[in-house]
Amino acid sequence: RPMIPVLAVAAMLAIPKALTAAPINLLVTTANQGFLIVWWCVCGAIDVALDILLTPRHGALGAAVANGTAQTVAAIGLWLYAWRLFHLDLRLKAFARIAVSGLGMAAAAACVSRAIPNSAGLAAAILSGALVWFVLLRWTGVLDSSDAQRFLHIGHALPQRFRPAWKAFVNLLAP
Repeated sequence: RPMIPVLAVAAMLAIPKALTAAPINLLVTTANQGFLIVWWCVCGAIDVALDILLTPRHGALGAAVANGTAQTVAAIGLWLYAWRLFHLDLRLKAFARIAVSGLGMAAAAACVSRAIPNSAGLAAAILSGALVWFVLLRWTGVLDSSDAQRFLHIGHALPQRFRPAWKAFVNLLAP
């Protein structure tokens, strides 16, 4: 039980790390690795400094916050550098709508898991979170016809009998 907050913080703050692959690949492919080396050193120093400040008093939770903060700073810096260097269209409005949908999903799942605190609650939280996610994606209009085409293409991997339902689901999400 004492590790639950640590794992929750570590998982939440690990999300920005997953967002670094695209700018890293772009910078490496275009021979802009110099920035990567310097930036990783800066973020490593941030991680060490925060570890020194937070770990003695807060233990594993402090270490998780320190590491996650450094990873978040790294992700933001990588995206800002790539955006500035290549004049990228990051579709920040769409990203904000997706983030709002994700927060709604998290809130729904958290409420259901608190109301039903057992394995049935876990299943109900997952289902309610997914339902709220899809409803909010539709409501915010974040998905467009190009997204629908990508999802429909993915549906070709499904068995034939599931494809009509998949197509109807995709058309509901991204008309």
